[in-house]
Amino acid sequence: MELRTSRLLLRELTDADHAAVHRYASDPDVTRFMAWGPNSVEETVAFLADARRVPPTSCRRSACGARATCATTCGSAGNGGTA
Repeated sequence: MELRTSRLLLRELTDADHAAVHRYASDPDVTRFMAWGPNSVEETVAFLADARRVPPTSCRRSACGARATCATTCGSAGNGGTA
């Protein structure tokens, strides 16, 4: 499922997002005020696996944000709920 505006695309996370997700999730400046991070490579792999574990027909906890104009992954968002 995708939600698209003229400037933003929200979509499911995939394995192809690993490099982009790890780029921000491993950055101490980005994660300074988060309850998680900075992530190791293994933690990013586990995050992506967990994000995909919930069936698409259920309420997903995480989504990928991308700039719609160039499809560059710029972050992820979650609702903090449980599956």
